[in-house]
Amino acid sequence: MGMAAPQYEDLMPQFTVTITKTGTVWVGECDWGGPGPFRGGGVRWLEGGTWQGSSSPVASGCVNAILEDHLGRIWTGVDSNLWRYDPFSGEWEEFSTPDSPIAEMRVGFIDSLAVDENNDVWPVYVLCGGASCFGNCVLYHLQEEQFTQVGEVGEYDSGYWGPLFDAAGIPWVYRMGGVYRINGELPELVSPLIGRFGTLDEEGRVWFVASYEKSDRLWVLDKEP
Repeated sequence: MGMAAPQYEDLMPQFTVTITKTGTVWVGECDWGGPGPFRGGGVRWLEGGTWQGSSSPVASGCVNAILEDHLGRIWTGVDSNLWRYDPFSGEWEEFSTPDSPIAEMRVGFIDSLAVDENNDVWPVYVLCGGASCFGNCVLYHLQEEQFTQVGEVGEYDSGYWGPLFDAAGIPWVYRMGGVYRINGELPELVSPLIGRFGTLDEEGRVWFVASYEKSDRLWVLDKEP
């Protein structure tokens, strides 16, 4: 793929793979160490049997998420920068990083991306400060090139998921120790269970795994709470 090897031998490469509706394979890479990400190999995509992207604006940097929206555009986070690729024009567009909501911390990297039915993107940014990048994270809603913070800054947890969007387009997330429904830009607690591994079925019901009475169980939010 033409990605450079990690800068230091003790770094652990982590790859992200996404296959679009047209069958194009997209790959991102990030090099991880104890304090957090140490740059990475950026983004490549396989088109016509040839790897592309070695001279693109996203050719290097830490990549943890690649997402296709409903219009076929590709979104990816490279370090703390959000990028969008239009496969029809071949152009990349960068979106300015929001300011950190905590004065003594900086925006470190994009941990995950989700897209709703309106093609609005919902990125989760991880904040860095001191000696580590695993302290806090914050969810944003990007709408018409404007970032809006969703809820409060939460403690970083690699088990967070969402937003997932139900049949009515309502976002659901697991963060801050519970399963939340987002009303406007405000999260409302629906279940205090530690809801790992969340997903939606075709009817828009939220399923998740959570521990209860010392055993892991599968739960579903079956009715309007």
